[in-house]
Amino acid sequence: MLMSSLLTMTLAAALGQAVPATTPLPSEVLVENCKIVSIYDQEVPGTDAGVLASMEAKEGMRVKKDQVLAKTDTREADAQKKVKEAEVAIAEEKASSDIAIRYATSSSKVAKATYEKADMANRGSKNTVTAVDIMKLKLEWEKAELGIEKEREEQKVAQLTAGGKQAEVAAVEAVVERRTLRAPYDGVVVEVKKRVGEWVAPGDGVVRLVRIDRLRVHGTLNSSLFSPGDVEGRRVTVEVQLPRGATVKVPGKLVFASPVVDVGGKLPVYAEIDNRLDESGRPIVRHGLNATMTIHLQGEAPAAAAAENNPVKPASATSSTKTSTGNPVRRASASSPRSNNK
Repeated sequence: MLMSSLLTMTLAAALGQAVPATTPLPSEVLVENCKIVSIYDQEVPGTDAGVLASMEAKEGMRVKKDQVLAKTDTREADAQKKVKEAEVAIAEEKASSDIAIRYATSSSKVAKATYEKADMANRGSKNTVTAVDIMKLKLEWEKAELGIEKEREEQKVAQLTAGGKQAEVAAVEAVVERRTLRAPYDGVVVEVKKRVGEWVAPGDGVVRLVRIDRLRVHGTLNSSLFSPGDVEGRRVTVEVQLPRGATVKVPGKLVFASPVVDVGGKLPVYAEIDNRLDESGRPIVRHGLNATMTIHLQGEAPAAAAAENNPVKPASATSSTKTSTGNPVRRASASSPRSNNK
């Protein structure tokens, strides 16, 4: 194989032909026909079956993570919680009380004194108390001593019982929490799918929530010109097409290049960008908009401030396509691979 390659190169040199070389990467590549998509767009589901008791969310409402969106009926669980809390209070009262231990201690002292008095009487005058009675008195003393240990064990059991009852309260609280639908992330409510009074089964979507502060830009590259290693981790500048011909440039980073090449030699890639809000608090870039993406393959990445200084361009200002560095991006044909993605 090596000899064959050397022979090919020798013949090419003899004929005056250039020896094939690897094409260097261009400084940047323009990816057209990109699509803006939401990273998080999901329906918040019900987890326990029940009737929807309240709905806090409304279409267009901006919510924070863990904010309450809706609740299903929790009356039965609330009643169970009260019962369990009462049982905890009873168990804790028993666990904290030492009356039984003190009584058993006093009983032991009396039993011991009675036995010792009878034993002493027998020593002064033989057979004052019969041997059987002495044995009975000693047994009562030992029984009282064991009673102290028994009451201490009962107190430990009461303490453990109180802990078990607290766990039961926590279990009921978990049921109540499962019936409370919370926002899994910061976002905007785009659809309320259930109304108060409707039945919610486990898994039923109740509220559709979309994250707007971070978006993805999907595009494709020519797999014959670029590999995943060429583009992954590179900074990008995304130019988004807005209504009435306006555009906005947003910096970002290319975070994924597929290991699988699609039909037609297309290499799927996507970048992530941070969104910005307009004066009214609405997102400037939205899911579903079209965009072009410039991937910066060499040199300094464009500063984010460059796009922020001129966030939105009117239609009249977009006659020439440039990167944020000010260098024109050539819409080259297949014969110019240094800046082409066709």
